[in-house]
Amino acid sequence: MTKMNKVGDLRRNSAEMIDDVEAGDEYVLARNGREVARVVPVAEETRWTHNGEGILEVLKWMSSPDLADLVDEARLAEQSGDL
Repeated sequence: MTKMNKVGDLRRNSAEMIDDVEAGDEYVLARNGREVARVVPVAEETRWTHNGEGILEVLKWMSSPDLADLVDEARLAEQSGDL
């Protein structure tokens, strides 16, 4: 659900707004009656690795297992921030 709030309300109600966004709601922030920003949930599967298991399976069938292992290592490094 999209909710409208004034920019000033962000400071006063930020914890509640973040809880709502985390639950899937969206906020439109307005200043002087003009929309200036949207606060939306982050999609969990936006990275190329969102289907890492499927990618590895295809690599194992279509190429060498060594390549699949390298991709798996890169995926794990990306998730841990080691890249």
